[in-house]
Amino acid sequence: MILSLLAVPPLVLGQQRQDATLASLLASAQQAQASNDYAAAADNYKQAVKLSPDIPELWANLGLMQHETKSYAEAAHSFQQALRLKPSLYVPNLFIGMDYMRMGKTQDAIPYLLKAEKMNRTDSLPPFTLGRAYSSLGKFLPAAHAYERAIQLDPQKSSSWLGLG
Repeated sequence: MILSLLAVPPLVLGQQRQDATLASLLASAQQAQASNDYAAAADNYKQAVKLSPDIPELWANLGLMQHETKSYAEAAHSFQQALRLKPSLYVPNLFIGMDYMRMGKTQDAIPYLLKAEKMNRTDSLPPFTLGRAYSSLGKFLPAAHAYERAIQLDPQKSSSWLGLG
């Protein structure tokens, strides 16, 4: 057994260790997330993106956990990394828009929210958030249209009706 391990090139062993470490980090992150311990999950995802910085979904998951801990600037950075690697991801587009709004960068949020809305026409959250963004900028006609789209998708959502009013 020892002789066979010594015959394996170090790169392969290193890759196997890295894969095992990554799998362990992801399992820990998912467990922490299931326990609503978003800070611990974020820490695990931070370590995971250090090991595999080229996986956009890891950056997106890190961003979600940072969002849940109200670390909006950090979340926006993680979502940007995810989008740099894979611009077609829905969640980073939606959440970077939401986080930019929380950071007072409402005008910067709008292109991301528009893209998220185009990517997922069945989710009422992008048009609802667009309605809030346009309303906060004093753009009431686009806000009304956005709220109407949100209401069409989810007529039971009272906050959309309130925004439209």
